[in-house]
Amino acid sequence: MGDEKQSLKVLLTDDSASFLHFEKVLLSGTGYQFITATTGTEAYKLTKQEKPDIILLDINMPELTGFECCRLIKNDAEVSDIPVIMVTTRGSQSDIDAAFEAGCDDYLFKPVKKNVLVEMIEKHLKKKPETPA
Repeated sequence: MGDEKQSLKVLLTDDSASFLHFEKVLLSGTGYQFITATTGTEAYKLTKQEKPDIILLDINMPELTGFECCRLIKNDAEVSDIPVIMVTTRGSQSDIDAAFEAGCDDYLFKPVKKNVLVEMIEKHLKKKPETPA
Protein backbone atom coordinates (compact mmCIF):
# COMPACT_ATOMS: atom_id res chain seq x y z
CA MET A 1 0.00 0.00 0.00
CA GLY A 2 2.89 2.38 0.74
CA ASP A 3 4.19 1.91 -2.81
CA GLU A 4 0.81 2.92 -4.22
CA LYS A 5 0.97 6.27 -2.40
CA GLN A 6 4.53 6.78 -3.63
CA SER A 7 3.35 6.95 -7.21
CA LEU A 8 0.55 9.45 -6.58
CA LYS A 9 1.32 12.78 -8.20
CA VAL A 10 0.01 16.04 -6.74
CA LEU A 11 0.09 19.26 -8.77
CA LEU A 12 0.53 22.22 -6.41
CA THR A 13 -0.42 25.48 -8.08
CA ASP A 14 0.04 28.89 -6.48
CA ASP A 15 1.67 32.16 -7.56
CA SER A 16 3.42 32.33 -4.17
CA ALA A 17 6.65 30.33 -4.00
CA SER A 18 6.49 30.47 -0.21
CA PHE A 19 2.99 28.93 -0.16
CA LEU A 20 4.10 26.17 -2.57
CA HIS A 21 6.97 25.44 -0.17
CA PHE A 22 4.52 25.48 2.77
CA GLU A 23 2.24 22.94 0.99
CA LYS A 24 5.22 20.66 0.30
CA VAL A 25 6.27 20.86 3.96
CA LEU A 26 2.68 20.15 5.09
CA LEU A 27 2.49 17.12 2.83
CA SER A 28 6.01 15.84 3.51
CA GLY A 29 6.01 12.29 4.75
CA THR A 30 2.87 11.40 2.78
CA GLY A 31 4.86 9.76 0.00
CA TYR A 32 3.28 11.87 -2.74
CA GLN A 33 5.30 13.15 -5.68
CA PHE A 34 4.96 16.90 -6.24
CA ILE A 35 4.94 19.00 -9.34
CA THR A 36 4.44 22.74 -9.07
CA ALA A 37 3.12 25.56 -11.21
CA THR A 38 3.06 29.30 -10.52
CA THR A 39 0.66 30.40 -13.27
CA GLY A 40 -2.67 29.12 -14.51
CA THR A 41 -1.23 28.51 -17.98
CA GLU A 42 1.62 26.45 -16.56
CA ALA A 43 -0.83 24.47 -14.39
CA TYR A 44 -2.96 23.56 -17.40
CA LYS A 45 0.08 22.57 -19.50
CA LEU A 46 1.48 20.42 -16.66
CA THR A 47 -1.92 18.81 -16.15
CA LYS A 48 -1.95 17.77 -19.81
CA GLN A 49 1.70 16.57 -19.75
CA GLU A 50 1.98 14.96 -16.32
CA LYS A 51 -1.60 13.77 -15.67
CA PRO A 52 -1.40 14.31 -11.89
CA ASP A 53 -3.70 12.32 -9.59
CA ILE A 54 -5.01 15.49 -7.95
CA ILE A 55 -4.59 19.27 -8.34
CA LEU A 56 -4.44 21.92 -5.61
CA LEU A 57 -5.26 25.17 -7.34
CA ASP A 58 -5.15 28.78 -6.13
CA ILE A 59 -7.70 31.24 -7.55
CA ASN A 60 -5.48 34.36 -7.72
CA MET A 61 -2.91 33.55 -10.37
CA PRO A 62 -1.30 35.27 -13.34
CA GLU A 63 -2.16 34.47 -16.98
CA LEU A 64 -5.18 32.27 -16.19
CA THR A 65 -7.09 32.56 -12.91
CA GLY A 66 -7.79 29.40 -10.95
CA PHE A 67 -11.40 29.58 -12.20
CA GLU A 68 -10.27 29.71 -15.85
CA CYS A 69 -7.69 26.97 -15.38
CA CYS A 70 -10.20 24.71 -13.62
CA ARG A 71 -12.74 25.27 -16.39
CA LEU A 72 -10.15 24.32 -19.04
CA ILE A 73 -9.25 21.14 -17.13
CA LYS A 74 -12.85 20.09 -16.55
CA ASN A 75 -13.78 20.74 -20.20
CA ASP A 76 -10.87 18.65 -21.49
CA ALA A 77 -11.93 15.00 -21.78
CA GLU A 78 -8.32 13.85 -21.48
CA VAL A 79 -7.92 15.26 -17.93
CA SER A 80 -11.45 16.13 -16.74
CA ASP A 81 -11.57 13.28 -14.22
CA ILE A 82 -8.63 14.67 -12.21
CA PRO A 83 -9.95 16.11 -8.91
CA VAL A 84 -9.33 19.84 -8.46
CA ILE A 85 -9.28 21.37 -4.97
CA MET A 86 -9.31 25.16 -4.84
CA VAL A 87 -6.98 26.34 -2.05
CA THR A 88 -7.45 30.07 -1.51
CA THR A 89 -7.90 33.01 0.83
CA ARG A 90 -10.99 34.05 -1.12
CA GLY A 91 -13.98 32.98 0.93
CA SER A 92 -16.95 34.98 -0.30
CA GLN A 93 -19.99 32.99 -1.35
CA SER A 94 -19.65 34.35 -4.89
CA ASP A 95 -16.05 33.03 -5.07
CA ILE A 96 -17.12 29.63 -3.74
CA ASP A 97 -20.02 29.51 -6.22
CA ALA A 98 -17.72 30.54 -9.10
CA ALA A 99 -15.22 27.81 -8.15
CA PHE A 100 -17.86 25.09 -8.20
CA GLU A 101 -19.36 26.50 -11.42
CA ALA A 102 -15.85 26.21 -12.93
CA GLY A 103 -15.94 22.52 -11.97
CA CYS A 104 -13.77 22.24 -8.87
CA ASP A 105 -14.31 19.19 -6.69
CA ASP A 106 -13.68 20.88 -3.35
CA TYR A 107 -12.73 24.19 -1.74
CA LEU A 108 -10.24 24.80 1.05
CA PHE A 109 -9.47 28.07 2.83
CA LYS A 110 -5.98 29.31 3.65
CA PRO A 111 -4.41 29.05 6.16
CA VAL A 112 -4.42 25.32 5.55
CA LYS A 113 -4.21 22.72 8.31
CA LYS A 114 -2.26 19.56 7.50
CA ASN A 115 -4.88 17.06 8.71
CA VAL A 116 -7.68 18.81 6.78
CA LEU A 117 -5.59 18.97 3.59
CA VAL A 118 -4.48 15.33 3.78
CA GLU A 119 -8.05 14.14 4.54
CA MET A 120 -9.41 16.11 1.59
CA ILE A 121 -6.78 14.73 -0.80
CA GLU A 122 -7.40 11.17 0.42
CA LYS A 123 -11.18 11.60 0.06
CA HIS A 124 -10.89 12.67 -3.56
CA LEU A 125 -8.26 10.09 -4.48
CA LYS A 126 -10.57 7.34 -3.17
CA LYS A 127 -13.36 8.59 -5.48
CA LYS A 128 -11.15 8.25 -8.56
CA PRO A 129 -11.78 5.15 -10.63
CA GLU A 130 -8.97 2.62 -10.36
CA THR A 131 -6.81 2.48 -13.44
CA PRO A 132 -5.71 -1.00 -14.52
CA ALA A 133 -2.05 -1.71 -13.80
